[in-house]
Amino acid sequence: MTEVRRPRIVLMDGEQGVREYRLERQRTSIGRSALNQIVLEHQSVSQFHAHILAEARMYRITDLGTRHGIQVNGRKVEKAVLEPGDEILIGEVVLRFMGEDTRAVMAPDAGHRPKWQWRVSRRAVLGIVILAGVLALLVAVNAYWIAKLAGGR
Repeated sequence: MTEVRRPRIVLMDGEQGVREYRLERQRTSIGRSALNQIVLEHQSVSQFHAHILAEARMYRITDLGTRHGIQVNGRKVEKAVLEPGDEILIGEVVLRFMGEDTRAVMAPDAGHRPKWQWRVSRRAVLGIVILAGVLALLVAVNAYWIAKLAGGR
């Protein structure tokens, strides 16, 4: 007897292991709020971030106008039809869409960490750049005053 597997979303979470969410409703909501069917507790995920609609054996993901948006296979999208194996980035959380015929769940290799743990937000990069600029300015001002004081003696 063959097992029929419903399409599902797989979350590879370093802290909680692999979690699977079956897509059993016509509309599955994704976000940080407990009111969603798929709850992603990460600061980069909006309260109501996206939803997946089942349409005639096809699944379509839609961003709900969020700041961090969604990506499918590395491309930022507002809407996309999902294919088995597609990688979905919700904020900074990586999910994988598994179709009805996809049987194997990809387990992390030893020492592997989910991609969202290695991603750096644009805000963090901007903060680092600003900090580096301020430090360079302080070094320049310090060098100026040292040269001025040394020359004045």
